[in-house]
Amino acid sequence: MNNIPNLDPLYEEVVAYVKEHQGEKGYIDCQPFQEEPGDAIYGIIYEDCESRGVEKYVYGVRVVDDDLQVVLEDICLTWRTVYAPEDFTSEETDWYSVRWGDVYFVPTLFNIAECIEEYGE
Repeated sequence: MNNIPNLDPLYEEVVAYVKEHQGEKGYIDCQPFQEEPGDAIYGIIYEDCESRGVEKYVYGVRVVDDDLQVVLEDICLTWRTVYAPEDFTSEETDWYSVRWGDVYFVPTLFNIAECIEEYGE
């Protein structure tokens, strides 16, 4: 079992980065359609209605109690959803745990790790 990679160090590094850069607003805005966007960050989440994982844009990243969380939005070619700051802080906004839930941990974590520095403040 020595060939199984341990992703805890990467997870902890991403959590530390997000905590340091989310500031008082409590999240990092990663929307791909900003004036000066970084590379789009993608996540995959299991959708019951499709019985499979679906790739989505990561619009926001935050850490709450050392739990890395994301806001995901559909990738759609006919319209763009844009979040205002109050959308990220609304109690109605769905924040998903990257590690403990329906989000596919490995591809989502890797994509956040690869691109999050482009959105740090």
